[in-house]
This record gives sequence, structure tokens and C-alpha cells, in this order.
Amino acid sequence: KDVLKQTMEIFISDPTVDWLHNARKQARNQGVDDPLNWAIQNKVTVLDMKLRGDHPGIVMTEELRASTHSWIRKSAQDNGPIHQLVFGKEG
Repeated sequence: KDVLKQTMEIFISDPTVDWLHNARKQARNQGVDDPLNWAIQNKVTVLDMKLRGDHPGIVMTEELRASTHSWIRKSAQDNGPIHQLVFGKEG
């Protein structure tokens, strides 16, 4: 787990142009002022969730909530269509 996180740090400290562009788009959609730090924290949070063995549906919806597409972000929110598809409808 620690080795994987250390390896990930290498890529985070030297991001590609495409990664930076996508991080800026995602952060702008989330209303965040510091896109690089927000994107890094988001990726680390998702990695931690995966390494802890969190439910794959929870991890997936967390990743989708950071999408650059507003309809995907909205659908992944609690009780949205994607959330309902992954976890089933209540009632």
C-alpha cells in the first residue's frame, strides 16, 4: 500500500499537460480555487478508498462526482440515476 502511494507521488509531482488540463476542468466544475491541489487530493482520496477495500460502487460514484460533465456529476449524487443504478432504488 505504501509503495503504491509513493509511486503515485512521482506522477503527481510531475503531471502531464493533459492531466493538468483535465484537473483544471474538474476543479472549475467543482468551484475550487486551487485546481492542482484539489485534483491531487481527489486522486489520493480515491486511491485510499480502493486500498481500504471500500465498496466499488462507493468508489465509482466518488470518481464520477468529479467528472468534467455536469450531467454525470448530477447523476452520481445521492438518489441520482447512476447512484440508483449502482445501489438500487430505495422504496
